[in-house]
Amino acid sequence: MSLYTYAALTQDQLEKVQALEAEMGKRILILHEYRPEYAELNDDEFRRLMDLEGELGYVAVAVR
Repeated sequence: MSLYTYAALTQDQLEKVQALEAEMGKRILILHEYRPEYAELNDDEFRRLMDLEGELGYVAVAVR
């Protein structure tokens, strides 16, 4: 499974994206693929991770 994070762009790359956004009148997100190695969780760790997700209202992923 892949995850995606915002790509770290150079100033030149950012300017190209902003120029296309201006032309199109639309917001463009530039993402970088990240293939994490997921951590093995025991039942207690899994429950605690799920509790954290519920408390934060976001998805939490345990990786190595």
